[in-house]
Amino acid sequence: KSTLRLPVYSRRLHEPIQAEIKVTEGPALMLLEGLWLLYSGSQGTGWKDLASLYDKSYFLDDTPESLRARTIGRHVLGGRGREDAQRMYDEHDVKNRTLVLSTKARADEQLAWPK
Repeated sequence: KSTLRLPVYSRRLHEPIQAEIKVTEGPALMLLEGLWLLYSGSQGTGWKDLASLYDKSYFLDDTPESLRARTIGRHVLGGRGREDAQRMYDEHDVKNRTLVLSTKARADEQLAWPK
C-alpha cells in the first residue's frame, strides 16, 4: 500500500507540522481546507502542483469583516492575546487574503458563507 503524508497547521506553534496526517491507499473521500490550496503564484512553491490532484474545488468567501473576526478568533484560540491577534491580522493576514482572493477563479465553484 502506498501512503500519502500531509502537513497540518499548528496554531500553537504558528507553523505547519510536516507529515502529521497519514492517508493510505484505498477508497476515500478527502476534504482539504486551506487558504493556499488553489494558489499558483511564485511564493510558496509547490502549491500550484496540488490543483491537478483535486477532483473538485470550491472557494468559500465571506465579507471582510466576518473573515477578520473569525481569523482573530482563531489566533486567540491558538494562544495569542487579542491585541496581538488583531495586529497579526492587520499586518499579515489581510495581505494573505488579497493573494488568496486572486485564486478564486481557479475554483470549480464559488460559494458564499451562509449569513
